[in-house]
Amino acid sequence: MIYLHIACVSLILFTIALLIGKQKKLSDYILIIWLIIFLSNLVTFFLIAAPAANPRFWKNLLLAFSDSSVFLHGPVFWFYTLSLSKLNFRFSRKDLLHFIPFITVFVLIGASVVKYNDEMNAVVRVLVLLKFASLLFYAVKVFLRLQVYRHSLKNIFSNTENKTLGWLQFLSAGIFVVWSVGFITTILNWVSSYNDLKFDDNQFQAAVDIFIIIMAYFGFRQEALYEIKESYFYHKPEILIVNSTQAEDIEVTEGLSEKYQRSGLSVNRAEEIHTQLLKVMECDQAFLDENLTLFKLAKMLNTTPNHLSQVINTMEQRNFFDFINYFRIEAVKQKITSKRYEHFTLPGIAFECGFNSKAAFNRAFKKITGVTPTEFKRENSVR
Repeated sequence: MIYLHIACVSLILFTIALLIGKQKKLSDYILIIWLIIFLSNLVTFFLIAAPAANPRFWKNLLLAFSDSSVFLHGPVFWFYTLSLSKLNFRFSRKDLLHFIPFITVFVLIGASVVKYNDEMNAVVRVLVLLKFASLLFYAVKVFLRLQVYRHSLKNIFSNTENKTLGWLQFLSAGIFVVWSVGFITTILNWVSSYNDLKFDDNQFQAAVDIFIIIMAYFGFRQEALYEIKESYFYHKPEILIVNSTQAEDIEVTEGLSEKYQRSGLSVNRAEEIHTQLLKVMECDQAFLDENLTLFKLAKMLNTTPNHLSQVINTMEQRNFFDFINYFRIEAVKQKITSKRYEHFTLPGIAFECGFNSKAAFNRAFKKITGVTPTEFKRENSVR
């Protein structure tokens, strides 16, 4: 076990060094903080193993921090998820409320108000249950947030490969598994004759180490999903709003779906955006950009993401993802039936038309045409 801890400490230090050396975004800063918290937990393990080698004050302070840091892991995991899944996410004052449990417990433990002895047995048990409650709460919170994020992907991106944040969902599921093992073990210990309040046994520690390894590896590899300049957009919960200096003319909306009755987009302006949109797609072939997003396209049309999304949803009866891929598939079909491309492979044609993976191309083609690319090529190949 000690060798696994040493490996994790080395990995954490190595990952932090790499993160510091790269061009950082907010999620990287949060990840560094999270790794430092885990590092303190692992250092505490070595302090317990060699108690005489450390000054008492600093040792007690680190022990208190490590013991109360369980209340930090959940909030940091939550904010890390938000930094990756929410456009231009920034901290607000109300976010400080998430750290009140950690500060309270750290002060109480640091001041020796809470002690692990028989007299404080009931208080310690309540504290342990609160730790479990905190981890479970944030694991579920992250899981639900990722569900919302995944649902919105196709309204924002034209290619969703490597953008689903599945590894974060895996981590939240891992937390739940570790939580279940730890919770059941703790309850069994409490009702047993041993009355052992420690639930961080070897299995639990190994699970945490594996969690750290996965988090460090995928966290370092994770790229920014939103590359939008703040000067153009700002973000309020789940609503993209354009700066007031760039606002559209507001008129009474008629003829559009009830969902958008208060969007401020008139029928005439919607038709104008729609005409410009089709021109950009058919003449300028904007769909050839494999990294095309709702934000990029809105900027090309000098409109807001909200209004563009509304136009696509109501006038094309598609989400952004399906709308863009429809034009890509049409371009693919033209190339397949063209003599000029008869020696091209299907993936090669797909990549030329804006797709960034063979799997995504096959799914989109089958969904739009009802047949696979291979079947279409066999039936429509150049003779």
